[in-house]
Amino acid sequence: MANLYEYLDCRGDVPFQVDPFNDVDALLLAFLSYTGLEGVFLSEPLTATEAAARFFALHSVEEILAQESFVKTAPLILEKVGDCPRFAGLRVIGYINHVDEKNDEQMSATAYLVGDGSVYVAFRGTDDTIAGWREDFNLSYLAATPGQMRARDFLNEVLQSAEGPVRVGGHSKGGNFAVYASAFAESKLLKRIAQVYSFDGPGFRDEIVHSPEYEAVLPKVVSVIPESSLIGVILSGRYRHQVVKSNVTGIVQHDALSWQVYGNRFVPGQRSSASLYMDRVCREWLGTLSDENRKFFSDTLFSFLEGSETGSISEALSDRRRLTQDMLRVMGDMPRERRQEFLDIIGQFVRQSMHQTTAEAITGLSSLSLLRREGAKTGAKDPDIAGM
Repeated sequence: MANLYEYLDCRGDVPFQVDPFNDVDALLLAFLSYTGLEGVFLSEPLTATEAAARFFALHSVEEILAQESFVKTAPLILEKVGDCPRFAGLRVIGYINHVDEKNDEQMSATAYLVGDGSVYVAFRGTDDTIAGWREDFNLSYLAATPGQMRARDFLNEVLQSAEGPVRVGGHSKGGNFAVYASAFAESKLLKRIAQVYSFDGPGFRDEIVHSPEYEAVLPKVVSVIPESSLIGVILSGRYRHQVVKSNVTGIVQHDALSWQVYGNRFVPGQRSSASLYMDRVCREWLGTLSDENRKFFSDTLFSFLEGSETGSISEALSDRRRLTQDMLRVMGDMPRERRQEFLDIIGQFVRQSMHQTTAEAITGLSSLSLLRREGAKTGAKDPDIAGM
């Protein structure tokens, strides 16, 4: 088994004519979109080698590795891609990076001309900006976020300017943007889209997933999530998920570099009980909240972080003393009824979590009781509880 780095070592010399574009290639290009190409891509197409050379002329390896991000190595993979015969024909043909803190918007995407004659539009996931993370929360109560609409516009531009079949993909929020942009692209251009990839990307509100536009693109969507996925099961997608094994545990499985690859495909896995549990809890909890309460909760939560004035989520969370002070200040400035409303929303989540735990315990005891009754009929011994 291997990861994306090792995939390039093992399969990087196999041309697309021998082994056509696959799901692992799609994840690889989605991951590369985390490379910031400001000052690198200007207007003319660039090979991966040229893009990497320009990037490292502006940034040192030490600077990259000093970042606190699981996607910080994307430029190193870009450099490695440039040395692989499989991607010798790869060209960067488009790039956008837009962050608007005032409108809670963060959208970045890279368009590639792939060596097999197709185009791949990769949307970047959430970056380290508070605006980016806040937009993630806004997905729960807005019919469309500014980032989603900008993603749609970027995809339309690529579809109008580039020829050949188009694949669209993204990791994390980038997967959500990829699906949204494809669903709501200009209808006359939709037939150009061959496949849409969501790699552990969150879903959508009900009015989106039941819209005719979404229905039309759904058969083209490939959703891949790790065994302990939490991000990729938020909200609804109506996807038939492909589950991949990871070499780490818990929420850090969101890191696509931990996903296991064998040959030209992902190693199949199974959803963990923790992922299934949090999926149910979050769905039930969100179901109890109105759009107004979802917005209020998001606004309040991020008002704690915005006191840092850094614009960076990691910096805001790293200063725990300052964060605690900001939380106490914001809560203290709230009218009593609004403060109680915020605490009630948190209480609803706790109660829903306890309800799920209780329900699962009751179900487990009922199943065990049934097994014992059946065992008594046949003379079998009690089942091994520890092994269940």
